[in-house]
Amino acid sequence: MPWRDLRADWRETEVGKEKMEKKFMKDWYRKLVKGCILEYARGLKKRASLNWVFGEAEKAMARRYVTKQEIVSMISEIEEGSYLPFLSKEEKINRLQPLRQLLDSKDFPL
Repeated sequence: MPWRDLRADWRETEVGKEKMEKKFMKDWYRKLVKGCILEYARGLKKRASLNWVFGEAEKAMARRYVTKQEIVSMISEIEEGSYLPFLSKEEKINRLQPLRQLLDSKDFPL
């Protein structure tokens, strides 16, 4: 009997581990996408192009760690929040408008 209890505990631990890994990956991809959006909005690095940030967002959406709505929410949060304090709200909106339009023009599976 104790053997069966140990097997059940092991399965529960494995399921818990998978959930933790999935949560970690979701958080990691959200932070990655948000960081890419911020880097693009700053406009300081040549590699931080519209294609680059959209590609990173597209990869995260394809792997189902981030949704289109979450990315649009991140963009709004950056435009409205205290991120990039050296830019005015209008400048942030202008810099992020092409990304928002590109996201709107593409259809992504739900």
